[in-house]
Amino acid sequence: MRYCVVPFLMLIFAAVAHAGGIDGVIYEAGQELEGASVTFVAQTVTTDAEGRFALENVPPGDRILRIIHPDGKQVKQASVFVLSGERTPFTFDFSAETLTLGEVVVYGEPVIEATPGKQTMQISEIRRMTGGANDPLRALQILPGITSPRGFSAELNIRGGSSDDNSYYFDRVPLSYPYHFGGLATTVNSAAIESLDVHAGGFGAEFGNAQAVIDINASQPERERVALTADLNMIMSEVMLESPIGSNGAFYIAGRRSYADLIIPHLVDIPELTQFPRFWDYQAAFDYYLTPEQRLHFGAFSARDSMEINITEDFALDDDEDEIDPEFLGKAHYIGGFDTQSITLDSSFGDRLILQSTLSHTRDVLDLEIGSGSYYLLIDPSSYILREDAEYDIHARHKIQAGGSIGAGNFRITSYFPRMPSEEEMIEQQGRESIGGEEYNGPFGDDQVNIESDISQSFTFTEAYLQDRIAVTDWLHVKPGIRLSYFDLTGDTMVDPRASLSIRIPNGAEVRAAWGVYHQTPTPDQFLPGWGNPDVRASKAIHYVLELERDVLHNSANIKLAGYYKDLRDLVTGHPTDIYRNQGSGHAQGLEMLLKYNPSESFLGWLSYSYSESRRKNNPDVPERLYIFDQTHIATVSISYRPTPNWELGLRWNYATGVPIAPSDEILAGLREPSTHRLDLRFTRTFHVGKHPLQAYLDVLNAYNYRGSFSTSTEAQEFVEYEEDFAMPIIPYIGASMKF
Repeated sequence: MRYCVVPFLMLIFAAVAHAGGIDGVIYEAGQELEGASVTFVAQTVTTDAEGRFALENVPPGDRILRIIHPDGKQVKQASVFVLSGERTPFTFDFSAETLTLGEVVVYGEPVIEATPGKQTMQISEIRRMTGGANDPLRALQILPGITSPRGFSAELNIRGGSSDDNSYYFDRVPLSYPYHFGGLATTVNSAAIESLDVHAGGFGAEFGNAQAVIDINASQPERERVALTADLNMIMSEVMLESPIGSNGAFYIAGRRSYADLIIPHLVDIPELTQFPRFWDYQAAFDYYLTPEQRLHFGAFSARDSMEINITEDFALDDDEDEIDPEFLGKAHYIGGFDTQSITLDSSFGDRLILQSTLSHTRDVLDLEIGSGSYYLLIDPSSYILREDAEYDIHARHKIQAGGSIGAGNFRITSYFPRMPSEEEMIEQQGRESIGGEEYNGPFGDDQVNIESDISQSFTFTEAYLQDRIAVTDWLHVKPGIRLSYFDLTGDTMVDPRASLSIRIPNGAEVRAAWGVYHQTPTPDQFLPGWGNPDVRASKAIHYVLELERDVLHNSANIKLAGYYKDLRDLVTGHPTDIYRNQGSGHAQGLEMLLKYNPSESFLGWLSYSYSESRRKNNPDVPERLYIFDQTHIATVSISYRPTPNWELGLRWNYATGVPIAPSDEILAGLREPSTHRLDLRFTRTFHVGKHPLQAYLDVLNAYNYRGSFSTSTEAQEFVEYEEDFAMPIIPYIGASMKF
């Protein structure tokens, strides 16, 4: 750990001259551009609705600005000469060939992002999405190949994979608990988010241990004035306070809490529900600029879910409920969540080297008890992670990126609880029950195996990566890289070579391709003694991705076509004697299309479609079959339109093929849940209370009340049609937000 303090000792590079500032406006085709990102060293700001931005504490002299278009694809660098102690005006137009402002010159075309599978969404776009209830992760379901088979859930299945195949990051730190109650809402307040980067596959060496990555970029605190944002809706209340502290510091604190537990018990008497389900979360950050080239960032974020019921002999879910087993009688509770703290130092040494150093601590908690202690499960892992990322511009067309992580922690599990089935097994059993099969009791069945354990297992891991971004010519950019990882509890040494390229063709389109190896370590319940098999190792996937992207309709629209193939090997699957083995295999493949149409500030439209297949083979002795998350067709249309400055109307329509019911069952293998389609509507009205905007919004979810049904014929029964309510009813979702 000795070298981890080196970045913090580099403060000797402090500037002594009087810093100045930059007041700028970003345009596109002469129109103010909202959502553009402007970076100077450790400062990153986003342009407002008028295209304006401000940078503070900029040392005098010739300074480089990095400007990224809201679409995430156009990256420019510009030089501006800053006068000592003064504010320097700056303008930039993405559509202009050259700049006419005397002190500003655009550098040669920098290294562009050659990252297939990546899609960036600004928080300003997410807030305009219909059907997302202002939830940042739920809004991502508008993108091709991303869906949630659970209706209103925010949980994501990406390119035919399980949600367990995804890694989430917030503010450069792993987000281990991204959803409240398994998908009801994201555990990060949208007010604390600047943008989201979705890496659906074929991503670079900077990320590992996942098949897909959702990188949530935190917003920076307001440095000009005190600001208060509040949102009140049907599920929760949200508030965010941000303020400058002196001339070099700023902070924000954001929090949310559900309040059904405060209201519903007064309206409905449910004696068995001793604590109605509730959740809360908070995010806090403090930034302090040690010098214009160095920013110290402190972060903290946390979330909790909890509920409690009292199961009595009279407790029944329906009239046909059998007598309850005595061992389930008594109180049952659930508590889940996490606590994370971090400190980051962003440093710039000259105009070429940027270094980011983050030290974080995370503690997760899962506390589950049934029958007043008859069954209990307490999982309490804790970890410390040091992450370093460096970026060095050899010149404008050649960039080296390197970094890695060192982590150490402890898994602690105390239990007397049945071994939990895999997500796939649970969904299959629920599917069988839904068509008249045996009742599903989760892990509590006739063949349940109760595990009594008190495990405390320390662990360490090491990760390192190196990648090179090169503009070989004006039309060819390449990004080779490699990632090395080691995890001591499984003994895995993982070597993941990766490469991607981007080719600009004469008609203005860009072709991208990527290939890479992606290892994923097993989950703790798969390798810890007593729960799993200590001999299991990391699974392996090989990604192949090809994309074509082009701006059309005079740059008012962008279309992206993609094809992918994932070769899956050494998957960890169930085994009758060893519990788990690396014996599974499979593949996922698909074609995707995304069209974004944004001709003006008043109109934003999205159209996405994916055609895919996901198949698995649990062991070498069984035939390959559809994976439980296979969905052949997924299509989404989303439109947001502002007919006047104070009104905004939105709609989203989605269609998805139903997932297989029980693909590993020989009799039911061809049966799927019904295909679903849903229309959501949104109406937003902006009022002004003095100088403060107040937005009132109404989301109508499942506006035409679609209900699902399916029919099947099996060897076990004659043709039977089952009518089931697979979709949620019409749900009005009302809320209001205000910024002071």
